[in-house]
Amino acid sequence: MAWAVASYLLLGGSGVFFWIYFHVLNRTTIVRHPEVTIRRNTLFVSNHQSSVDSFLIAVATLFPRFLRHPWMQPWNLATTDHFFRTPLRSWLSRRLRCIPARAGGADGWALRRFMNELVQGVGMFFPEGKRSTDGAIQQAGPGLGVLVLATRPRVIPVAIDGMREAVRFDRFGLRCCRRIEITLGEPIDFASKPMPVGPPDRDQAQRVTDEIMAEVRRLYGEGRALRVGA
Repeated sequence: MAWAVASYLLLGGSGVFFWIYFHVLNRTTIVRHPEVTIRRNTLFVSNHQSSVDSFLIAVATLFPRFLRHPWMQPWNLATTDHFFRTPLRSWLSRRLRCIPARAGGADGWALRRFMNELVQGVGMFFPEGKRSTDGAIQQAGPGLGVLVLATRPRVIPVAIDGMREAVRFDRFGLRCCRRIEITLGEPIDFASKPMPVGPPDRDQAQRVTDEIMAEVRRLYGEGRALRVGA
């Protein structure tokens, strides 16, 4: 009970802070597909540009609704060597609904824990792993496909741009007066899609990952074209 209360208060305070940061101190544009609605077993899949990308997506899609509906508070996978390095970071990360995962490889325990939480609520996933140093979308492994084949979620592809300029890459440093763009694509409902029978293999999982990342790349390219044009 105490963990839930502390998590709710910390996420609520973070939501207020980052709403001010994204919408008052910076210029954030949100392009939303009309079919984007949130229900249980919803997974946001995005490219990765900064250490606070999850807050951007949560503020754009879930805040302040998750204050009324706690099941909307999103879960994330976070690397142990950065977000859980010290006792204080570990305490904060766990209350922000971060699940510790080893960097640089598959972490079966973390993925299973994430699956269990996802079917009851909302999750954020960044298939590229490491943040992009130049903003370009990197290759993604089969981990996302394994997650999707196991839970059959409603996947909402997301493309973000401008976060590299708003948040320093080398350390947690927030900047102001930057232009940030987030594009929410058409949801992909894997519950209604035909799926292979039996345990998924690596090739099947990689094909699912590639399908989702192709849509993220398309959204990112369209957003970049509009931004350059503007």
